[in-house]
Amino acid sequence: MRKFYPSPSDTLKLSELQFQRKFLLDYIKSSINSIKRASFILILLILFFTNFAKSQTILSPGDILITSFDASKPVADDKFSFVSLKDLQPNTVIYFTDRGYYGGSSWQAANGSTEGAIEWHLGSDIVAAGTEVVIQGLSAKVNGAAKGTVSSVPGSNVSGLSLSQPSGDQIIIFQGGGGNPAAGTMVGGFHYNYCPNGYYASFTTDNGWDNIGSGSSCSQSPSSSNMPPGLTSESTFWIGFYKPTAPQQDIMSYTRGQFNGNGAPFTSLAALKAAIQNRNNWIATKATDLSTPINVPTGISYYTSCTAPTFTFQPSNGTICSGSNTGFTATASNATGYQWQVNTGAGFNNISDNATYSGATTTTLIITGATSAMNGYLYRVVATGACTPNATSTSASLTVNASPAITSQPGAATICSGANTTFTATASNATGYRWQVDQGAGFNNISNNATYSGSTTATLTITGATSAMNGYLYRVVATGACTPNATSTSASLTVNASPAITSQPGAATICAGANTTFTATASNATGYQWQVDQGAGFTNISNGGFYSGATTAILTITGATSAMNGYLYRVVATGVCTPNATSTSASLTVNASPAITSQPGAATICAGANTTFTATASNATGYQWQVDQGAGFNNISNNATYSGSTTATLTITGATSAMNGYLYRVVVSGACTPAVTSNAASLAISTTQAPTGASVQSFEAGDALNVLVVNGQNIKWYATENNAATHTDPLPSTTSIVNNTIYYATQTFNGCESSAALAIKAYNETLGANDIKKSVTINIYPNPAKEVLHFSGKDKINKIVILSIDGKKVSEKTMNSERKLNIHTLIQGTYLLNIFTDNGVQTIKFIKN
Repeated sequence: MRKFYPSPSDTLKLSELQFQRKFLLDYIKSSINSIKRASFILILLILFFTNFAKSQTILSPGDILITSFDASKPVADDKFSFVSLKDLQPNTVIYFTDRGYYGGSSWQAANGSTEGAIEWHLGSDIVAAGTEVVIQGLSAKVNGAAKGTVSSVPGSNVSGLSLSQPSGDQIIIFQGGGGNPAAGTMVGGFHYNYCPNGYYASFTTDNGWDNIGSGSSCSQSPSSSNMPPGLTSESTFWIGFYKPTAPQQDIMSYTRGQFNGNGAPFTSLAALKAAIQNRNNWIATKATDLSTPINVPTGISYYTSCTAPTFTFQPSNGTICSGSNTGFTATASNATGYQWQVNTGAGFNNISDNATYSGATTTTLIITGATSAMNGYLYRVVATGACTPNATSTSASLTVNASPAITSQPGAATICSGANTTFTATASNATGYRWQVDQGAGFNNISNNATYSGSTTATLTITGATSAMNGYLYRVVATGACTPNATSTSASLTVNASPAITSQPGAATICAGANTTFTATASNATGYQWQVDQGAGFTNISNGGFYSGATTAILTITGATSAMNGYLYRVVATGVCTPNATSTSASLTVNASPAITSQPGAATICAGANTTFTATASNATGYQWQVDQGAGFNNISNNATYSGSTTATLTITGATSAMNGYLYRVVVSGACTPAVTSNAASLAISTTQAPTGASVQSFEAGDALNVLVVNGQNIKWYATENNAATHTDPLPSTTSIVNNTIYYATQTFNGCESSAALAIKAYNETLGANDIKKSVTINIYPNPAKEVLHFSGKDKINKIVILSIDGKKVSEKTMNSERKLNIHTLIQGTYLLNIFTDNGVQTIKFIKN
């Protein structure tokens, strides 16, 4: 402990409080033998200690909490932030040291470089509880503005605290002791060192920190410290240590960290403290991680002062009937509890839940089965909260009245549709009446209108009741000065409606001589009378002859004649009430059997051509064509050859020569039997044979197809057998002949072109003798081909010429011993290929896909 006799320069560094204290003590020592000054000394002592008590905040352990730190900077830039759980009054002095405590009275010695303490003197300001203060070097700030002064305790680093990294350190907070932690009063502590005990384990604990000298491997060092006396895990915080993802990696102390603000702002200082001292609410980084953002200060709003409860909704007066239930409701802001009170005439007292009261400690007090004795009781509620004072609501009165009672119930009524009636009831204690009706979905209030009058009196009058009102129930609700209202029993209304047709007779269509019926139904009917209109108006029907059931809901007609076609029928329904109900009229249609009016005619066509057969019939509803192929008639179904097999016209598509002589007829059905069958019509197929001629013919260079000799009429030429069979893509007769090529010829006779063709191979000995005399030595593949043709054979290919099927040159290529030809640029079609070898010219036909 060093003496403290300040020089003038030292005095400038002292706080105002230290200076006053030193001055007073010196004065006392110099005046101790002067009795005359005793009274003055006593006055000075009283003034000093009074001023001292008022001039700073005396803190308890745990009142100061570190909220962030950064030990990665140079000494002058090391920084940390803290909040106080108490308001800090002017002239409050707090010390911060990084010196470690080793047990007993042993502390890490202060030095001028790494170990020491700083003093923060608040000055004339007040710092509210929960306000974050940041200290960096020898400066202190709140929200970026300077706050008080920071000075280095003599013997310490003149730049401020030197927070160790990466090995760890501690910040111990105390008051008094002149900056010496051994003589000061501990206020709080923050530890970010650890002593390893294997992977993922540590001798450092929340309760003792590094436990130096207690079985721990920790030794005294600038980074280590036991928890100082006077502090516990409740008043300090150890941040823990960095745990790597794999054992072979280094385990390290954190060198930067901050509270993450989880839960802030807090309305409770206890909740604020618990949150800051929860490791899960911290963001911390190891020495090698300088990329993770750590904010010092955190910039978090930590604390919002508490507000006493205030009523936002007052209870209102209640008026009920004896034996009924009611409730009083009030709400208050910032309230955590409620207590309802009652004044029965002798002052307010707390209410407890019982048979009469429930919810006595909630926002709503429920009163069950109030008695007349409770009339005039007053009720209020006291709201409590986290802060005082409590809030008391205004009082609300309870009025308990008698309820109305029905003394005469309404009686049932029975009337006819359109008639009038009344319902009457009386009630005691009634000040009003409201009649209600249940139409099947529950009771609803009645309003006066054309049907109802007196809906709010003791007598309800119904005028012109409709049959739809049959079965309605009526009751009256009597209201009085109090609740509950009194509701009468229900009385039914029976309305005997006049008959009404519910199902009309439908038209009937029958064949001559057949039977039929007409049916109608009517509600509220006691009798029926059928009538018929034969063209001169409706008259009643009597049973006999064609008719039976003339006075029932079903009229039966037996053996109707064609003369009755177009007759109209209706029924008149009678009941207890008038008027009678007359149905709509229903017509009777008497039909005849179908008859052929136009017969199908014979048809003659070429093989492969199309034709139709048509017939018409009266009274027809359907057609079915039939064919006789030689073994009798059979029904035709639609397919590739036949269409319209169930219509008046049968269509034949692509008739073959095999169909020559087929017979066709149609069966016509109608609404009435029997069906009728048409006459049979024959189909004749004309067939033309292929022309004749030599299958191999010679030609001269430059000749066209018209030089080839063919016996037949109207000759057409084709490049392929398929084209000739389908009569597609004929070649002009002026098409130049390509040597060693097969052409196909057809003839047309009587408009029919032959389906078979004459194949003629044309050759010229001088152009392609080798093609005729020698066997093929070159082959192509694939054929058809899409991209490339390949050549097989031993002969050397000198040149390739591609011709269109009509002999026009398409392309030419010198092969140079190549054995393939690219044809991808050709359009799809059939081509001729002239292959020039040393042995002659060979012609091959191929198809390009």
